[in-house]
Amino acid sequence: MSESHNGQVKPTISAILLVHNEEKKILNCLESLKFVNEIVAVFDKSTDDSEKIFDNFCNDHKRIKFIKHNGSWNIEGKRRNIALNLASSDWLLEIDCDEVISSKLAQEILLQINKKHQEIIKLNLDNTDQEANKIKLSQTITHFYLTINNYIGSRHIKYGWLRTMAVASRNSISYNKTKIYNQDSEIHPTYNIIGNNITLNNPLFHYMDDNICDFITRFNRYTNWRANDLILKEKIKVDKNNNSCCKKIFVLIKEIYGFKFRFIKSFFIKKGYKEGVIGLVIAIFAGIYPLISRAKALEKINQ
Repeated sequence: MSESHNGQVKPTISAILLVHNEEKKILNCLESLKFVNEIVAVFDKSTDDSEKIFDNFCNDHKRIKFIKHNGSWNIEGKRRNIALNLASSDWLLEIDCDEVISSKLAQEILLQINKKHQEIIKLNLDNTDQEANKIKLSQTITHFYLTINNYIGSRHIKYGWLRTMAVASRNSISYNKTKIYNQDSEIHPTYNIIGNNITLNNPLFHYMDDNICDFITRFNRYTNWRANDLILKEKIKVDKNNNSCCKKIFVLIKEIYGFKFRFIKSFFIKKGYKEGVIGLVIAIFAGIYPLISRAKALEKINQ
């Protein structure tokens, strides 16, 4: 809930964390969130010391309100919606445990949400008329995108990213109750929002992998989840009575074309070539992502 400060309504902000075995990185993330009013942590099948580290941080920072929730989910959208619904602040900041908010970004976030919050107050929202509220909110800024600096080890990888592995920007801050995730995939869920958005100037630091080996492990994990999504959405079907050679050739040609298109997009259009060998690796993985995901899905179906 908003707080009154010098006659002006001061908005509150909650940080949303989804946690699964992040003991190596969660503390740096938490340390960067000391500017928020509330931290909501949803622990999903976490078996390492992540929760212990979180609890210790809670005990050392009494000013911040902490909410902790444990569970087990396969669908990412469900986890995120639970976390969003648990938060009680006016504005919600979604952040992963391997990400860090700089002091400059923190200051910019507080400045911008305060500015936009005063504009929302002037809309005179009515808690008894949600449809009217949606119409009013749809005409103002209720979301902020953050640009993201992705790191492998100590190196900032600026070019070559496609959405399958990392993004250059993300809708990370939303006015409460104006964002809901679709519960239809294990990874990278889509969402619906009310209102408009702008992009902040200072970047979010994403320390995604310590080295190339970790990056390959991430690729393996993501393609496993994507394979499950293909099965869940019935985009992969096996007709054991129809294994025609023509159909197999058609699928193979389609995958080859897809690889070519995605590789070109990553390496040339997204300028992955500027990253040298790492850019080449990212482009190759971007190209084979659908193929490996499909192969894993077929393997699961045939088991």
